[in-house]
Amino acid sequence: MFNFFKNYSPNVTGGSNGHHFVELCFDVVCPSEHQPAQDVLNGAQSGAWTQNLPDQVGYLVSQMANNSNIDFQNDWKVLTLLIGANNLCLSCFSEFNIFEAANVYETWLRNTIQEIQQNIPRVFVNVMEIFNISDVYNVSMTSDYCATIHRVLPVECVCAFDPIDGAYYRSQMDLMSVAYNQRTVKVVSEFPPGGDFAVVIQPILRQNLIPSIEFLSTLDCFHPSLEAHQMMAIGLWNSMLTPAKNKKTKIDPNDTPICPDDSTLLYTY
Repeated sequence: MFNFFKNYSPNVTGGSNGHHFVELCFDVVCPSEHQPAQDVLNGAQSGAWTQNLPDQVGYLVSQMANNSNIDFQNDWKVLTLLIGANNLCLSCFSEFNIFEAANVYETWLRNTIQEIQQNIPRVFVNVMEIFNISDVYNVSMTSDYCATIHRVLPVECVCAFDPIDGAYYRSQMDLMSVAYNQRTVKVVSEFPPGGDFAVVIQPILRQNLIPSIEFLSTLDCFHPSLEAHQMMAIGLWNSMLTPAKNKKTKIDPNDTPICPDDSTLLYTY
């Protein structure tokens, strides 16, 4: 997304650069810290749950407030939240309670948006809905390599790849993803846009299914491939520039990025 904006606003600030070893979170425990030299304003951390979002917002506030290239009070910002996959992947460690899990998700999402509203001036917030993570299992079973990876190392999404009760857990994950999206819409509706703050649902993943094995990483057969990242970025970009009633709810691999002009808006309605 940073590169899309940079194409039209060369002075935009915040894109991550370079690479480093994974920054890992597990539930409320994050044993590795952000690495600002590479992360810059990319606050995301691998394995993060909704419970980790407030800490990520705190990181962003600190980095922006201390960056000489940013006028923290007056510059406009775009912030994107995509969260929930790791909550789903580890939810089977205790007995499934979809309603209670959705309550926890809703509480932390609301707390995070409130923190953004209170601490980051002039910000447009994208909140992306989650897709059925269990679909990774269905697609990965079309590849002998991927099937073997998930049979031997199911740890990246234990609920989806559980060798004994996986089918049951996957069906429950699908129900829970729907519940998460319903709570996401509910929470965002509590923050009507106005002044210098807007939070907008971007539903591009709501009904998304993984079209082929090419959309999964050739390393772990779980994370998105380069092609998938490109399609997700195009989908989000186009969704931001589309009125709510016309936003797509699944990725179309044939889509190309909308080219904005002087009349193009980031839609809040």
